[in-house]
Amino acid sequence: MTPHLQIEDVSVTYGAVRALNRLSIHAAKGETVALIGPNGAGKSSLLLAIAGVVPLRSGAVRLEGRDLAGQEPEQRVGLGISLVPETRDVFKKLSTHENLLIGASRRRLTRAQMQADADRIYALFPRLAERHNHMAGFLSGGEQQMLAIGRALMAEPGLLMLDEPSLGLAPVVTDAVYAAIATLRDQGTTILLVEQNAARAFSVCDRAYLMQAGQVIEEGSAETLSARGSVESVLFGRSAPAKELRP
Repeated sequence: MTPHLQIEDVSVTYGAVRALNRLSIHAAKGETVALIGPNGAGKSSLLLAIAGVVPLRSGAVRLEGRDLAGQEPEQRVGLGISLVPETRDVFKKLSTHENLLIGASRRRLTRAQMQADADRIYALFPRLAERHNHMAGFLSGGEQQMLAIGRALMAEPGLLMLDEPSLGLAPVVTDAVYAAIATLRDQGTTILLVEQNAARAFSVCDRAYLMQAGQVIEEGSAETLSARGSVESVLFGRSAPAKELRP
């Protein structure tokens, strides 16, 4: 079976710095895959490469078997890829509702269809419904995160990429965000999730990749990686070479 997302020997550089070094991962359709690793591991660079924001030095990104080489970021959105960046990037001078409608701007929808899609987002994040007329710049950090995810969903992505969705959020807000992620997973959305909060990521993911210095060190289920102690080793700087992490 062709994976929904296939990353093959991808390398990304920023000047003399190699952010990704011949990295390969995959995600099946409807699978939630977590990328776990410390700062500088290359997690965000991988999402940006998939979204077409940063160029590949080598390798390939394939979506349902199609090589995305030459596809601009906006074209990749049209193919079903949505990225929620760590910075959220909501349009602060527009209302919550206007931000959501922008997310659907590449789809040819009637006003009624757009409203129906927005209503689905409001059902997923009731707090946004309460704030639908508020300027996004006056929303709390958690509300802006919900809005960024909702705006991405308005594009009807088959692949949703989330970069540190719990960063800087209070625990109760993180609970709400992860409840929504679990709902999206159950609805069959393919999700690529970047997190340093491994416990949160493990609560929703099917598999995880541990990353360090632009490479995959280990792959497995949450139970397998937790049992091996691999996550603690990588996140807290006690990582061993890959061959020592495997039994």
